[in-house]
Amino acid sequence: MFYSVPHRHARRGGMSDNDNELEEQLADARAQIEALQAAAAGAEARAATARDEVMAARAEHETVEEIDREFEAAQRVVGQLREKIEREAVEQARAARVPPGAPARRGQDVSSLSPGEKIKLGLQRLDRTGH
Repeated sequence: MFYSVPHRHARRGGMSDNDNELEEQLADARAQIEALQAAAAGAEARAATARDEVMAARAEHETVEEIDREFEAAQRVVGQLREKIEREAVEQARAARVPPGAPARRGQDVSSLSPGEKIKLGLQRLDRTGH
């Protein structure tokens, strides 16, 4: 249902590159409109189905009190599930936490030793490790 509007700068003998580009953009816009209209029709159909399901569920209950009781029961279930999920999240966080421990071991500060003492210390370390 789109109407073709003549371009005011149309030339005799054909269209310019700019005109072709505008025609392509117009075709793209029309395709997008058609896709949106199809999506809207699908959404309307799903809403009608959901409305029918709600009406059927309402027909199963005779009084507002029954609906209120079932709603309260559903809220309790949701609350219990929420608490369970929160407990599990806390337990997972505890399990993932690394307990603080002793700092990394550091070697002896040898900056104040003389070169001979450093050599002696190095040889002692080699003897202890067996290398």
